Amino acid sequence: MDFPIVSIICICYNHSRFIREAVNSVLTQDYPNVQLIIADDHSTDHSVEVIHSIIDKHPDIIFIENKQNMDNCRTFNNAFHRSEGEFIIDFAADDILMPQRVRTGVEALQTKGPGYGVHYSDAVIFNEDSDIMGIHSRMTKTVRNLKTMPEGDVFKTILERYFICPPTLMARREVFERLGGYDESLDYEDFDFMVRASRIFYFCYSPDLLVKRRIVKGSKSDRQYKNNRPYYLSTLRVCEKALQMVASKGEKNALNKRMRYECRQVIRVGEKEIATGYIRLMWQNKLNNIEWLLYKTAVSILTKST
Repeated sequence: MDFPIVSIICICYNHSRFIREAVNSVLTQDYPNVQLIIADDHSTDHSVEVIHSIIDKHPDIIFIENKQNMDNCRTFNNAFHRSEGEFIIDFAADDILMPQRVRTGVEALQTKGPGYGVHYSDAVIFNEDSDIMGIHSRMTKTVRNLKTMPEGDVFKTILERYFICPPTLMARREVFERLGGYDESLDYEDFDFMVRASRIFYFCYSPDLLVKRRIVKGSKSDRQYKNNRPYYLSTLRVCEKALQMVASKGEKNALNKRMRYECRQVIRVGEKEIATGYIRLMWQNKLNNIEWLLYKTAVSILTKST
């Protein structure tokens, strides 16, 4: 087996409690050719001090310290330009990689061949106190309903349901280069990345528990459906992009399924402008006339009640 460089871009924002454990999980990978880049997005806690104490002992680590907060997408893109790896992992500083994570991903993508650009796996879900909450594939309803985990062309499935645990993603460098990195206009990156990447590249899956994903109260992932307008607007923007990509009736139906779900969420929190945006997109995507009328009526009622 060849050992191409794998660049792990560890983004830190107020993760002083967790980053040492996260970095140790990178340093203890059973793969011999890992480049670690830590990018701190102007933390206001003691993260930078902890990071300096780490790189004092491991000077090969590249450290990027943002002088102002730039958010995840821009921070990642800046770090990506410093990376050298043939494969890339976007790694949050509060998560943990299992020792075989890198090796398993490289082997899977090398075996599948160049048409496969992204690898993902199962994951352990745990909290900020390190208590195990469950296994992604068992605690996620949209995953339990799948007979097998999708591989190959997963574009349609990504549109219609949540099944990939984002921290488990590993991608070829070519994927990020073809996509131009993350879209810096968005509040978050994973849904947009998966939609755009799956339109161009195949995905492959390993059932192994390769990542421990930490759920932290108040984090962006924890707040996603808690009246988070930037998140809602970004999701609408991704669906606008997807509308330009769908090519078959099945893909159009999958996108409408996603947009129906997202529209219900924003109606629930009173975001009538964003809900109207989904209705417009569903009409353009030829949603069933009766269903479209029901959503339009729901937003009309919402508008009158606010």
